[in-house]
Amino acid sequence: MNNKIKRSIAVTLTAAAICNPLSISNSFSVPFANTTTASAADAGQEIKSGTWSRYDGTYYDQYEDVMFNLKMTEKGIVITGCLTRKANTTIRIPKQLYGRDVVAVGDHAFEGQKNITSVMFYGINEPIYTTLYHQGGSSFGPTYFKGASAISEIGESAFEGCSNLKSVTVGNKELTVGDYAFYECNNLGYIQFTNASGANIAPVYGNIGDSAFFKTNLKSFGDHSWTVRCKNIGDFAFDRCDNLEQVNIIAENIGRYSFGSDKKMKSAIIDSPEVGEYSFYKCSALDDVKLLNTKRIGNHAFDSCVELKTISIPNSIESIGEFAFCYDSKLCTPALFVKAPGQRLCIGRFAYYGTAVEYAAFSGNIAINDYAFRNSKLKKAVVEGNVSINSYALGFDGNTRNPGFTIYGNANSNSYASSYGIPYVKVDKNKAVNNLMNEVKPYFMGIDAGKFGNDNGCCAGVALAQMLTYTNRLSFAELFPVKYNGKQITRFLDVPNDAYTANRPEFKKFTTDVYNYWKDQNYYLFYNKHTGYEINFTPDTIEGYSKLTEYGIVLPGVVRVKNHNHSVASFGIEKLKTTIKITDDISHTEKTYEYRILVSENGYRFKEQNGRLVAKGSDHFTWWPGCREEEGWTDIDNTYIYVTASGDCYQQRWDKGQNVKSNAKLSTLADFDFLLASNIGSGK
Repeated sequence: MNNKIKRSIAVTLTAAAICNPLSISNSFSVPFANTTTASAADAGQEIKSGTWSRYDGTYYDQYEDVMFNLKMTEKGIVITGCLTRKANTTIRIPKQLYGRDVVAVGDHAFEGQKNITSVMFYGINEPIYTTLYHQGGSSFGPTYFKGASAISEIGESAFEGCSNLKSVTVGNKELTVGDYAFYECNNLGYIQFTNASGANIAPVYGNIGDSAFFKTNLKSFGDHSWTVRCKNIGDFAFDRCDNLEQVNIIAENIGRYSFGSDKKMKSAIIDSPEVGEYSFYKCSALDDVKLLNTKRIGNHAFDSCVELKTISIPNSIESIGEFAFCYDSKLCTPALFVKAPGQRLCIGRFAYYGTAVEYAAFSGNIAINDYAFRNSKLKKAVVEGNVSINSYALGFDGNTRNPGFTIYGNANSNSYASSYGIPYVKVDKNKAVNNLMNEVKPYFMGIDAGKFGNDNGCCAGVALAQMLTYTNRLSFAELFPVKYNGKQITRFLDVPNDAYTANRPEFKKFTTDVYNYWKDQNYYLFYNKHTGYEINFTPDTIEGYSKLTEYGIVLPGVVRVKNHNHSVASFGIEKLKTTIKITDDISHTEKTYEYRILVSENGYRFKEQNGRLVAKGSDHFTWWPGCREEEGWTDIDNTYIYVTASGDCYQQRWDKGQNVKSNAKLSTLADFDFLLASNIGSGK
């Protein structure tokens, strides 16, 4: 290395200072020489920032023509100030200076440094520059970047107003970020955490201060691959980050307005006990939220998220604040809350005001405050246990009752329903599931979807036809002839199982329509994974969904099997009165199942036998070489999706079906998405 340059890139600490654990008491001057000739494009102005003291040390980087002021602390060296001379400057900091780790950037150290475009904290000590030899000569420049620096703290306003800063690369330490640390760094696209080999790793933060990343250019803070871990996220921390599209975080607390008005944010996965007031207020593109381990959702937390369609709320929830989802006119996830003895939930005033929620269940010690679901689209609600319902909380559009809104329960009466003239149905839960199955029986079909001429799509077409007719958006008369062979066609079961062949021209329209339903919705059902309409079943939410089925309420929709490109009609989730042990046909392990998803599996064909549905498909349970037509029929229960309390799924079905991807296996509830029937045809 050029000795002159090597000496210039040096820490100006005296031997006495190195022995002093608290401060750098003696420093000597290094001439700030402008030895680099800047082009017109690189021309900048001299900018000095932070705190400077002649009693502290300095570090001069002649390659970038940058000087830093340094202070020794008990933990290590802190950068307290910076002086730059040219635009497009890259800041490179070694891991250690004279044997001491560089651990922090002090308050205001780089504030207003418009010359800086990137900051790199190296995981190696000096020298971080070297002579590079190549054909025809040599050049001097920075060494290959290695990560795992010692930096662990960015101080208050440390980079505030660095409007040209695009990236910061740190190490593998937990990083605390102070108030206003990157405030209005309008071009800052990412903070990159790296290990010793320089590879990107999942970020781990300590506390993130108030307005720390306010109006930065971050595109994500965690994504579907990486979860960001942090402690407390301060008020306004990511407010007005106009290009922030997704968040995936584990945090102890999320402060007020922390992600407010982030207009491009599409999805958020949040594992935090506290989601603060206004934390996602007016995130106008946010369409899908998953909450984990959350106890409290603050007032106005998701207020005016006008594209929000689905949210997963865990059983741990204790409080949903006032106006929490107010004006979220597309929010359609059923509001299903089941609280165990000793648990309590309070739903604040106007919490679901103006949403598209159609189904609700409240079981246990729950308080529903004034107007909580006012102007929503509630159709049916289960109310059982110690549930208090305040003024106009359920079933009202303004002061007018929602047409057809009904409350279901197991008590003789419901005081709220009586006071407001709302229909109330006392349910015999012992008969509820049988009644539900009798209601949906006409929508099971005697033809399997693989017979429609497109093995990879007509399963979706059949499921859509089932849902469109169940919700009365399509009549049987629009699909089938009124009569066939003298028999009235009033249900899918009345359609002969060879209706797809040329010998049954009366059903040509039906088979064509099924194909077209799939074709029109194919992009949505199979490929557009981030529309936000798909509701995720999880072990945390399945109990709430099963509460509707327990009261005989059909929750109509399409279950999309993601790793199969397969779709089936779904009518509810049953919690089994007695758990069942089954040895899985694929993994050959015995598991105990507590739930099952009631589906009309259109890879099978169904018929009535002694008043009960039975099924036959293309799997090795119901068909084998030489199998006769009367053989192989199995009870409908064997076509349901069995699920454990932890979310594992029984893999007995769909392993050999014609209408699934080869070698695709079911594993857990994460393999499924659920599309409410009311949303079919929307969101394309």
